[in-house]
Amino acid sequence: MDEICRTYGLRPIELVDKPVFDAAFASLTQPISDYTFAQTFIWRDGDKSAWTLIEGHVCVFANGEDLTLLLPPIGEGDLARCLKRCFEIMDDYNGRRGDRSRSRIEYTSDELLARMKGLGLEAAPMSGDYVYETARLIDLAGQDLKSKRHLRNRFLREHTAWTEPLRPEHVPQCLALLKAWHAEAEAHDTSGDPLIALRRRHDLKASEQALLHFASLNLTGMVLWADGRLVGFTLGQPLSPRQASIVIEKAERSCVGAAQYIFSEFCRQYWHAYPECNAGDDWEIPSLAWTKESYRPLYRLRKWVLRAAARPMVTHIPWSPPAPLLEPAPTPAPEPIAVAAHEPAAGLTIEPGSLADVFAIAALEQRVFPPELAIKPKQVRYLLRSPRSVAVVARVGSAGAGTVAGWTVALVRKHRGRVSARLYSVAVDPEHRRQGLGEKLVRAVLNALEQLGIERCVLEVAEDNAAARQLYERLGFRYVRLLPDYYGPGRHGWRMARGAAATLSEKIAGGGQSPR
Repeated sequence: MDEICRTYGLRPIELVDKPVFDAAFASLTQPISDYTFAQTFIWRDGDKSAWTLIEGHVCVFANGEDLTLLLPPIGEGDLARCLKRCFEIMDDYNGRRGDRSRSRIEYTSDELLARMKGLGLEAAPMSGDYVYETARLIDLAGQDLKSKRHLRNRFLREHTAWTEPLRPEHVPQCLALLKAWHAEAEAHDTSGDPLIALRRRHDLKASEQALLHFASLNLTGMVLWADGRLVGFTLGQPLSPRQASIVIEKAERSCVGAAQYIFSEFCRQYWHAYPECNAGDDWEIPSLAWTKESYRPLYRLRKWVLRAAARPMVTHIPWSPPAPLLEPAPTPAPEPIAVAAHEPAAGLTIEPGSLADVFAIAALEQRVFPPELAIKPKQVRYLLRSPRSVAVVARVGSAGAGTVAGWTVALVRKHRGRVSARLYSVAVDPEHRRQGLGEKLVRAVLNALEQLGIERCVLEVAEDNAAARQLYERLGFRYVRLLPDYYGPGRHGWRMARGAAATLSEKIAGGGQSPR
């Protein structure tokens, strides 16, 4: 996968990427079970997946025997251009192996299928999610769930059982149970199907990742004890205001009724406020399909695999990707405050930020700042839309196209009858530092403010950030006030100001995010 990442500008899926994925998935009204960062992260090794941002969309590629889009592109921007770029990448890789027709988009929901209508794609169904009425899973009432109810009750009669929220100290025992569960599953598998064996190995790895990182992934977990032994665990997460999901569930096979009890009890304790419970799809494995059908699903959430219409099998066609792969929408949203695009150096463009840059900027913030200081996608979107903001981005590449290597944003405000601005964030990708990029970004914002007749600008900076303080000093900012514990206990900050009445800037109200 490393070679594919280098060739096509993709990057591994890491925990630090969670806010970007969360924001993209949160834009969906009816997510399927696959549309969560936790699922994308825990299956990344089995799927051999990597991701990038194209035209403001999160794009996740998977490299099994071929290269595919594991999920449809999700985000804001020009979807048609994004899909064109994605198929160029897939076609190049698959064409080199003799069959471009293997290029496809998997795990497509009805909602995202509708977004791509008229874009030259053909849809074929794949196994959909099983969705249940949560109340029925809790009560197991009715003749059709009688056997489940009897097994649950038998478990309670034969064992002294209790549950606990999953905690880090439980993880080693859960991992041991998981290993034993998979060994027994392999021993009892008489199908001889290599695909089922492969999926089981991938499930083992994904389950391990879910247990090891459950807290960072915001997964809700529960363990089941019987007679002093840990005999089961469950992990899940909400999908929408009315639907929660089961991500991983394992119970000791020899402990009769444990699987029925833990499924029902987890829903009772944690998902009772959600009308529906999503248990995922069945991987098209008959035994798994039978088990999921036996709980009497309320309905199935459809999933689709998409291919370009009328694609013949063709061999490799040499590919030269438009450099670079990350590119904003061709027609950015109008900016209330104009910032002139200019090229301060070869290959580098500084220009206004647009909504197509939301996820790229949020990912940049995560790479540059600690989690408590990094601006989240929702905040980035607000800043780019605000009529009071001046936002610029630096791209590696020509104007209107390129990877976001840095950004700066300032907010214009009125205080006591005076108009001033506040520098809100300055972020430069570590790979593009020591090139004067931060200074170019800040100068672009200050020039735009001066064109509006705004001379006064204030900011806050960490006392221990010597490089940033020197930059602001060169740009004419002066120290106004020490801010004790501004960045946390023992980590002080400075308020700095430039322009008219800078020495009076201690009278200017501060607060909020700072350029750090």
